[in-house]
Amino acid sequence: MPAAVVTVSVPADLCVDPGATVDVPVSLENAGAVRGLSFALQDTPDELQLVSGPGAAACTVRTPGFTCTANEVAAANVINGVVLSFAGDAIAPGAGPIVTLRLTDGGIACTPAQPIALTIANVLASDVDNHALPTQVLPGSVRCGCATTTSTTTTSTSTTTTSSTTSTTTSTTIGPTTTTTTTTTTVTATTTSTTTTTTTTVTTTSTSTTTTTTTTATTTTTSTTTSTTTTSTTTTTVANGAPDCSGAAASPVELFPPNHKFVAVSVTGVTDSEGDPISITVTRVEQDEPPATAGCPDAMGVGTGALALRAERNGQGDGRVYHVHFTATDGRGGACSGAVTVCVPHDQRPGQACDDGGALFDSTGPGATSDRDGIVPLVAGGKGDAAPPGCVIGLALGSPATAACSAGRPATLARWLTTVQALLARAETAPNARHVKRLVKRLDRAIRNASRVAARADERGAISTPCSRALADALATAHASAARWLTAP
Repeated sequence: MPAAVVTVSVPADLCVDPGATVDVPVSLENAGAVRGLSFALQDTPDELQLVSGPGAAACTVRTPGFTCTANEVAAANVINGVVLSFAGDAIAPGAGPIVTLRLTDGGIACTPAQPIALTIANVLASDVDNHALPTQVLPGSVRCGCATTTSTTTTSTSTTTTSSTTSTTTSTTIGPTTTTTTTTTTVTATTTSTTTTTTTTVTTTSTSTTTTTTTTATTTTTSTTTSTTTTSTTTTTVANGAPDCSGAAASPVELFPPNHKFVAVSVTGVTDSEGDPISITVTRVEQDEPPATAGCPDAMGVGTGALALRAERNGQGDGRVYHVHFTATDGRGGACSGAVTVCVPHDQRPGQACDDGGALFDSTGPGATSDRDGIVPLVAGGKGDAAPPGCVIGLALGSPATAACSAGRPATLARWLTTVQALLARAETAPNARHVKRLVKRLDRAIRNASRVAARADERGAISTPCSRALADALATAHASAARWLTAP
C-alpha cells in the first residue's frame, strides 16, 4: 500500500506591521508517523527576512525534544527549515504547527495593505524507517498592516416645500367711478430637521364698483418632499500588543539540595494586556561555573518550553547561577524576550545566596555547539575523551518525565532505582578504569532488573501507563549507554 501523502502548509491570514516581526507557523498534516522534515520557504515580493539569533525557529507542542532550525539564503530569497529528532522520536499522526519561524519586515518597510505571498518548496519528509514520503504543499500569505478600519456612511436630508396662492378679485362699478384695491400677503416658514424647508405664499386682490360685482378665487398648492438620511460610523481595530516580559521570574528560583539531579524549571510572570495565552520557549541556558561532570550537560529542554536544570554546584565555590534566556509569544504575532536566573546555593545557612559571576559557560555541554546555532548537542557513552556512560544514564534517569513519576512507586522498584543511582555515583568517582568497568557491569545488571520490575508493576497497574513508558524509555537508554561503554575498545 502506498504511503499516505503528508501536507505542509502556512496560514493565509497573517499580518505584519511595517518594520515589525511576525511568527509564521509551518503546519504538518500526517496520517502516519514522520521522523524528519525539511522545506524551503519563499516570500513574494521579498519583504520578510528571518530574524537572527535563537528565536529564528522554535519547535511546538507537536515536536517536543526535536531540533528545529532555519537559515536564510538572502541572495536566493529562500529560508531553509529542518525539523528532526536526534533521539529517534517521530511526529505523531495529526495536524497542526510543528515549527514556528520568526520573520521581520526589516530593511525597506512594506507597503500597507500589500499582500505578501508565502510559498513552500523542496519538501523532504521521511517515516520512522527513513523512507521518503509523498508530500503536497499549501501556500499562504501575509498582509502588510494589522490595523483595520470599517466606515459606514448614511446621509439623511429632509426637505418639505408647500406653496399656497389664493387670489380674490371683486369689481364694483358706480357711474364713471372705478375703485380698485389690491392686497398681497406672503408668508414663508422654514423648518430644518437635517435640512427641511417649508414655504407658504398667499396673494389676495380686490376691485370694487357699484354696478358690477365679480369674484374670482384661485388656490394653488404645491408640495415637494425630499428625504435623505446620513449616519456615519467609524470602527478602528487597534493592532495587537506584544506580551510584557518585564515581570518574568524562574520557578523555582533556587535548587537545593545539590544532588546532581535534574529539576523542572518554568518561566512565570509574563503577562499580555489583551489576555492572550502565552507560550514560552527557552532559547539558551548559560551558567557562571563549568559543569561538575566533564562532557555532561547541565540543562535539558532548550528549544522547548519544558526546561530542566541540574541541581549542582562547585563545592569549593560560592554557588552556581543559571541564566535562562527565553522568548514569549501570544499566538497573534506579538512577542517579547528576556532572561531569568536560578541559584544553586553553596548551603542553606541564613543569608546564603549565590554570587553571580556572569553567563560564562554553555549549560548544554562543554565543547558542544550551543542552541543559538540551532543544534542540540549529543552526548554518547564511550571511553577515553568521550563522555562517561554516567552522563547519558544520569540524563535519562534524571529527566523531568521520570522525576514526575517518583511518587507512588512500588517499594521493590524504588529500591532498584536507588541501587542504580548509587552505583552510578560510585562509577563516576572510581579511582581507575578497572574499578569503573566492574561498577558499570553491576550498574547494567541493576538497570535490567529495574526494567523487569517496572514492566511487572505496569502489568499489575501499580504505576500509571505514562510513568511506565517514561521509565521504560529512560532505562532502555541507560542500558544502551552502559552496554556501549562496556563493548567499546
